[in-house]
Amino acid sequence: MLLNAHQIRSYKRLPNPPQSLYMALIRQVHVLNRSEEGRVFTVPGGGYMALAIYYYFMKQLEYTDEQIMSEAGITNTLVKRAQLYLDHLIKGDETARAHLKIKLVRNYMLLEQLKIPHLKLLNSNNF
Repeated sequence: MLLNAHQIRSYKRLPNPPQSLYMALIRQVHVLNRSEEGRVFTVPGGGYMALAIYYYFMKQLEYTDEQIMSEAGITNTLVKRAQLYLDHLIKGDETARAHLKIKLVRNYMLLEQLKIPHLKLLNSNNF
């Protein structure tokens, strides 16, 4: 589920990587109350899944917690909650809904936004 170094470099060359990541998130995760102002991470049933996935990929893109807080419009408390959510996710079932959503967001980032051919990803053993 990780991005490799080449994919990270390519993604960081997009015009606005945090916004591109957010667009991948809202296309693949059912985010409620999308507004035209700011980023919203509310999902049905509550919880921190959308925020945790955004945080997960922002960290892979080498953003600091302070930069993530600024981009997402969140506080340090929400960063800690996203970290805790990811910690529990790592210890949990690989077939859980959140794992699937992470894979969907990753695939959207690579296939739709970076335009990497599907067969190339399949052959890379990193799909």
